[in-house]
Amino acid sequence: MPRHPLPPLGPAWAGSVMGTSLAATMTDIHGATLLSPVFLGIATLIFLSVTVGWLRHTNPSFTQPYMGPWGMYFMGILALGGAWTRITGNWDWQMGTWLVATPLALFVCLWQLKKFHGAPTFFWGLSLVPPMVSANSGAQLVASGVLDGRWAAAVWVVAVAGFLLSMVTALPVFARVYLELIRGRLYLPPGLTGTAWIPLGIVGQSTAVAILLSHHPLGAGVSTAWGAGGIAVGYLMFALGVPAALYAAWRFWRDILAWPGYYPGWWGSVFPAGTCTLGSYQLAQFTGHGWWNWVSLVWLTILLFHWSVCALRALAHVWEVNRAG
Repeated sequence: MPRHPLPPLGPAWAGSVMGTSLAATMTDIHGATLLSPVFLGIATLIFLSVTVGWLRHTNPSFTQPYMGPWGMYFMGILALGGAWTRITGNWDWQMGTWLVATPLALFVCLWQLKKFHGAPTFFWGLSLVPPMVSANSGAQLVASGVLDGRWAAAVWVVAVAGFLLSMVTALPVFARVYLELIRGRLYLPPGLTGTAWIPLGIVGQSTAVAILLSHHPLGAGVSTAWGAGGIAVGYLMFALGVPAALYAAWRFWRDILAWPGYYPGWWGSVFPAGTCTLGSYQLAQFTGHGWWNWVSLVWLTILLFHWSVCALRALAHVWEVNRAG
């Protein structure tokens, strides 16, 4: 099997941090409490390795053409903080990572809008989704009740801004990528078909954010109209996500059987499944419809399947390299 040079440890691999962190969070939410600390430990080790790897190699540089990998890195920080809070019950983890990563997530998104490099690709969205991930973390902080009134109001406003920023930037960009796909101009080589799952990330995140923010509106109690609006957003986003998920599954699951070369793009299949299991879980909680909980469990199964496949491909790559000498 031909091998291609891989990027060194750094932000290019940060999708594995976010995906593993979401695996820790969602296994805990769904009661698999023996698995969740294991995933949390793995996510923490990956994050430290990715961070040390960048300090050593400084690849990629923090410049405009590389906002995609840096967007993944800051999303990973937010997801890891959320996982630590979920499993330990200590909200300082989530608050600390939110304070650190949110300004950078907003900066990455805005700087990316200056220019997109190369032909349209699903990677383009990686720098536009971080404000939504920040909004999700902030909405959870507001809903938790751990913030006093002024802090809660400030975090709520920033979360709404992040939600809107990602919606008005990421959705049109993903629409353009799908248009290129329909025109037959989008090429996904083997090893990169996992990136076809990336648009599903905003489906799950936007659902969770819309529901949490609408059920905890600024300066008011729970409003029936606000809450219904948030749930409607969730239904709409999941409806849009159905064809996207079918296409991604068709491309990626075929490639798994072919076992193509290892590349960071494999991990693009993991964290979007994690956000969809989170979004459908929130729909189950706030609509009272139990079938959404089953949808969440299906997405959790996909998340764990994708994570296992990516981990096995990583181990296989190490074996192939060692065998080649």
